[in-house]
Amino acid sequence: MNSAYAPDAPCAPWGFWASLAWALLATAAWFATQAGLSALMLKEFGLDLDVTREEIDAVMPHGVFISIVAIAAAPVALGVIALAVRRARCRLSDYLALGWPAPREWLIGILAILVLLPVADLVSYLLGYDVTPDFVTDVYSSARDGSAVWLLVLTVVVAAPVVEEVIFRGFLLPGLAPRTGAAGAIVLTSLGWSAMHMQYEPYYLLHIFVLGLALGWLRWRSGSTSLVIVLHAMVNVFALAQAAVIVERIG
Repeated sequence: MNSAYAPDAPCAPWGFWASLAWALLATAAWFATQAGLSALMLKEFGLDLDVTREEIDAVMPHGVFISIVAIAAAPVALGVIALAVRRARCRLSDYLALGWPAPREWLIGILAILVLLPVADLVSYLLGYDVTPDFVTDVYSSARDGSAVWLLVLTVVVAAPVVEEVIFRGFLLPGLAPRTGAAGAIVLTSLGWSAMHMQYEPYYLLHIFVLGLALGWLRWRSGSTSLVIVLHAMVNVFALAQAAVIVERIG
C-alpha cells in the first residue's frame, strides 16, 4: 500500500469533500487560465471570442494556439495543488507520491500499456472507428503546418500528463479512497478525468475511462504517481505517432 495511506505517514491527505473541492479548483483554474489566455491572444490578433477555427488558422495554426495556451496555463493548476498540499502541512513529494517505483512496478505498468493500446486499436477497427480520433490528427496536422510539432509534443507528452496525473491520481485519489475504498476512488477519478476530454466523441471517452481505470490501479498498487505520469506520456506518444503516420504517410 502507498505510504501516503499508512498510519505512520508524515502527513494525512485532505478528506473526501476537501480533496474534491481542491481538485475541482485546480481543474477550473487550468481551464479558466486557458480561456483567459485565449481571449488575450485573440484580442491581440483582432479577433472576437466567437472566432472560428478557420479564422484562428489565418493568423496562427490552431494546433500551435492550443499548445501555447495549455502549456502556459499548466503552472496555475499545479500551483493550486501545491497550495493545497502546503495547507495540509505536507511535503509535496510525500503527498503526491512522487517517488520512483520499484522495477517490478515499471515492468507491470509498461506491459499493461503495451497490451491495452493494441487491444483498444483492434476494438476500434472491428467496430468501424478510426484508431486515432480526428481531433488528434487534426491538431497534429495543424502543428506540423506551423512547424511546431515540438511544441505539441511538449504539450501532450509533458504538460498534459503532469497536470492531469498530479490532479487526479496524485492528489484526488488518496483523498477519496478513505471514503470510497480503492476501487471507488479509481472509478471516480477515471470519470472525472474522462470528463476533461469532451473534445472527443463518446466512443473515445469510453477508451479514456478504461485507460483511467488502468492508470488508477497502477497508481494504487505501485504507490507512485511518477509511474503513471510516465505511462500517460507513453500513451500520448503512441497517439501522436499514429497521427503522424496517418498525416504524413496516408494523408
